[in-house]
Amino acid sequence: MAATENFSDGNKIGSGGTGDVYKGVLQDGQVVAIKKLHPIRGFDHCRPYDEINVFVDLKHKNIIRPLGYCLEVTMVLAIYNGKYVGAQQGEFCFVQEYMENGSMENIMNGSRFIGWSCRFKMIQGIAQGLHYLHEQRVVHMDLKPQNILVDSDMNPRISDFGVAKKLDLGVEKTFDSSIAGTMHYMAPEYMYKGCVSTKCDVYSFGNTLLGTIIGSMIISTPPNISELIQWAFEARDDVRMELFKPSLCCKSQLMQIKKCMEIGLLCVEEDKERRPTMADVLAMLNGVKELPALKEPYPYINTE
Repeated sequence: MAATENFSDGNKIGSGGTGDVYKGVLQDGQVVAIKKLHPIRGFDHCRPYDEINVFVDLKHKNIIRPLGYCLEVTMVLAIYNGKYVGAQQGEFCFVQEYMENGSMENIMNGSRFIGWSCRFKMIQGIAQGLHYLHEQRVVHMDLKPQNILVDSDMNPRISDFGVAKKLDLGVEKTFDSSIAGTMHYMAPEYMYKGCVSTKCDVYSFGNTLLGTIIGSMIISTPPNISELIQWAFEARDDVRMELFKPSLCCKSQLMQIKKCMEIGLLCVEEDKERRPTMADVLAMLNGVKELPALKEPYPYINTE
């Protein structure tokens, strides 16, 4: 608690569905990020360890590195059947690396200009980290710019494994009745059927990729995923490239942007079987695999 000045609002650097994140300083002077899970009465001691078991052994340059954790269980008063009773309330904290540049979301929405070369570096890093997770049978299930932290060299680190799932060996998909995550980045088969697979992350990656590209363009962000996909399908053509800042992108970069838009569109295919794997995505990003033909998305209809 001393590390974060009793979790003061001044040290709060992020918030999510499972907890809040604070900047902290340990006794040896090391600056860290401390994620405090939202307290739960009738504390389920297994819940925090589910997250630990998913990511504690992960070691990759594009995955946030855990440094430790702590658990404090206290007794609080609660009303049960009209009477006050004692109940356990657990407070669980994760300690992890502190990223001074904050989240990718903050960078993309900030006033600092981020050139295409830097954006492409982040796109590649996210793809590498996600491919590594899938090799470990881990499905993140909440990939989005807010959960991608950026270090001092602008390298992305995937973080927040609060709703991540680990697939059993030899199992390609499972089902979950308790839907959790962020609606805008959620794959349709998970949203409507609870189907969990690595293709859910591929969908989230595609959405994140397209949003990263739009951040370098002189337009406002489309309000929903349907319009974003329709717009990106049309904007990828050379005739629409005047929307990019020509003074800041050479011809080869414009072609790279176009390719990334097409990869993003492949990743957000409604049919998960048509989406590439993250291994395919990396191969396409690195130019060692040809992109398959795109399927034209259903036209966006504004019903407002």
